[in-house]
Amino acid sequence: WWLQAIVSQQLVPTVDGGTAPAFEIMITNTAIRNLIREEKTHQLDSAIASGGAEGMRTMDQSLFDLVKSGRVAKEMALQYSIHQEALEKRFEQKACRAASRFDQQRQRPAACNELRGVFLLGRDAG
Repeated sequence: WWLQAIVSQQLVPTVDGGTAPAFEIMITNTAIRNLIREEKTHQLDSAIASGGAEGMRTMDQSLFDLVKSGRVAKEMALQYSIHQEALEKRFEQKACRAASRFDQQRQRPAACNELRGVFLLGRDAG
């Protein structure tokens, strides 16, 4: 194989009026090679997301980190996102975790309880 890695970049507007790079990095490991060979490219995003230990990251992971660092607004990250709904849920989960640390579940938004229920159902089912 000649392909070693692919790096994709988007320049995303920042809250201070500049731009910040958001990267997607795919390194061709055995799983990636097999997906390409078997023409299952629709599964590449999942393989990239699980390849963090090897230095891979999805565009949405990069956008999430830019928002978390305060450099990019959440709404802007969603505009540049590949999977908007999944990234939005990740932002909601982060907000719920932060709220639960401070409110001890007393005044958390109802959406947090719904997300918690979905997580628990998924965990209990497995």
